[in-house]
Amino acid sequence: MPGLTPEEVFRILYALPEDGEDSDISTDSNDYSESQNTSLILRNSDNVIVSNEDNCFNLTIDTSEIGNMSPCQASVSDSTPETPAATFSSSEKMWNENISYFENRPLKLEESAENIANFSKSDKEIKYFESTFTEELLLHICNQTNLYARQERCIVKSGKKTTKVSSNWQDITVPELKAFLGMLILMGVHQFPQLGNYWSSDPILGVTAISSVMTKLRYKKIVENLHCNDNSTYVKKGKPGYDKLHKIRPVIRAISNKLCKVYKPSSVLAVDECMVAFKGRSTLKQYMPMKPVKRGYKVWCLADASTGFIINFDIYTGKRDTNDTSEFILGEEVVLTLTKAMDGSKRLIAFDNYFTTLRIMEELQSHGLYGIGTVHPNRKDLPYMLKKNSKLSRGEFEFAVRSCVAAVKWQVSKPVCILSNYHNPKHVTTILRRNKDGSRS
Repeated sequence: MPGLTPEEVFRILYALPEDGEDSDISTDSNDYSESQNTSLILRNSDNVIVSNEDNCFNLTIDTSEIGNMSPCQASVSDSTPETPAATFSSSEKMWNENISYFENRPLKLEESAENIANFSKSDKEIKYFESTFTEELLLHICNQTNLYARQERCIVKSGKKTTKVSSNWQDITVPELKAFLGMLILMGVHQFPQLGNYWSSDPILGVTAISSVMTKLRYKKIVENLHCNDNSTYVKKGKPGYDKLHKIRPVIRAISNKLCKVYKPSSVLAVDECMVAFKGRSTLKQYMPMKPVKRGYKVWCLADASTGFIINFDIYTGKRDTNDTSEFILGEEVVLTLTKAMDGSKRLIAFDNYFTTLRIMEELQSHGLYGIGTVHPNRKDLPYMLKKNSKLSRGEFEFAVRSCVAAVKWQVSKPVCILSNYHNPKHVTTILRRNKDGSRS
């Protein structure tokens, strides 16, 4: 660049506003808080060095290759010029130790669980069942069963496909459906190798409580036609709106909606997965070797942390459709879906590291909810502090804050990483560890 001194070249390429308030780049005093005396060095291909040692900037320019310099080559280092420069992402710079957001948080959540349905100790099991499995739902099942019994269906017999309707069908009623459901529950308790044994004339095998309710033929006819949804509204696989749980979706929706109305949860809830044991054939069956129940249906649950009462649930149907345009990953989507009815209630939602991300904490805060969960340190946008080997002693911790979220690393036998948008990271409490013999110390 003829006619320009090296100082003028540098001023053009690396011009900064004289007043910090005029800058478009926001800086944080805690980005490099390891030591106040640490020097900040900007390097450019070993030709330009700017250092803030002793709080004054010294400029050295090697003009031998000034024409090859590029403003995109600057990097940041906290060591000598010979050491490769350390890099900090824009996300990393947003983490600091400013806890002003947490100072106004309530120290204790006061909401307590409440039985809205007003159950008493003298109530029988049937009342609990009917509080969620309502007359409206039973009537819906009866109507759909009667509808299906009159619909033509495809039957494969001797390798040939034919269509037919159910023969000799008599409409099922709500009392008969209740009796049928009671028989199913009793059969699960009193199990036989063959269905016919329940109606056996042998006094050793026969179960009067079942055989006296309905005949075996009527029982089989109800099993043949029992339905919960209209087959004519079924959407085929591959088309928008396809639902693997179409046949039982009305039942799932009705029960999950009713659970919130019969029970008022406490201030702390938990989101987790549970398994319903099943070893038959189903595309919905999952295998989870680390669970007590290894094979079966996986169910996402929102439960009261103090009583274990399930407030909402949904059944996992497998990988999401490739056409799904949701901006949230599966774990985030599950938390937001299950807690939607709790928006604005200021309750605390707890979950494990499968669900925990920085984004879900920010989303819960925007929905009027608090969240806490263990987290994988390599999740996106988390501070480097969680990943580095800090060599903490047992019981020691360190933290970083970004907006409304605190990231804490607590040392036990190994580091435990936690995200929370409720707990003040500077508040310390003492807990008792559970020993191998079950005692606490």
